[in-house]
Formats: sequence, C-alpha cells, structure tokens
Amino acid sequence: MRKGLSCIGLWLCLLLIIGCSNSDSQPENVEVYLEANTDRVLLKEEGGTAYINIASNTRWTILVENDEIPVIDLDVTPLAGDGDGTIKITYGREINKVQCEHATLIFYYYSEGKRVSKEVILTRQMMVIKMKRVGKLLQLLQKLQILFLLHLKPWMGIN
Repeated sequence: MRKGLSCIGLWLCLLLIIGCSNSDSQPENVEVYLEANTDRVLLKEEGGTAYINIASNTRWTILVENDEIPVIDLDVTPLAGDGDGTIKITYGREINKVQCEHATLIFYYYSEGKRVSKEVILTRQMMVIKMKRVGKLLQLLQKLQILFLLHLKPWMGIN
C-alpha cells in the first residue's frame, strides 16, 4: 500500500513540475529577434496607407509616439503581435501648418529577460519641391519684369 502511495506521489510531483514549466519562454539556445523591413517611412502628403513588415520569433508590442508635431488622423494596427506580422499605418490628408510632421513607432520585445526596443520613424513633409518650383518661378517673373522695365519700356515709349 505504501509502495502504491509513493508511486502515486512521485507521479503527482512529476506532473506538477511539468505543469509549472513556462511554455511561453523561448528555448535557451534560440536567439530572439525582431526586424522591421525599414526604419523610416515617408508618408504621402495626400494621406493614405503604408505598411511595415515584421520578422520576429517572439511577442512584441508597439507604442505610438505622435505628440510633438503629430501626423493627423494616424492609426496603427495591430499594436501587438507574436512572430511575423504586417503593421498597417493609415493617416489623413489634412496636414499641420508646418513643413514636417512625424511620429515614432517603438517596438518592444524581450530578449534574455531584458526589454529591448526598436524604432521606426514616420515622416510627412509638405511638398518642398513645389515650394522650390514656386520660388524659381517668382525669380523668373522678377527677371522678366526687370527686362521689361529696362529694355521694352523705352522702346515702346512708356516712361
């Protein structure tokens, strides 16, 4: 009888040890990683959608910092995942009255018991190229005005 109870007790201890093991942790010989396909995303002026591909073998979460000069109507989904995934970024077409809006996506995960972070910067700039073209056009118009005043005005008899 004692032998039977000892055997049952041993089995219960074994089940308790197995049941209490942490099945969520990575095996010790596997290196934990999280990689994004980019570290910068240039958002279009007219609004739209962008994607970031994640390659990972662990759980991760995202903190969206969009405070200083925020990207209008920014929505990032999902904010957490486990393993590989795709992050969808949507944003509105309204633009702040500044030349550059930006937000930071901070990916958090754990490796060797330590919290690790990786950042992806989102940036939307007003069309600086258009502004440069307008500036060049204004310079050209000024030159034409000067040419008119210097050369054509006397020829046409205008004082």
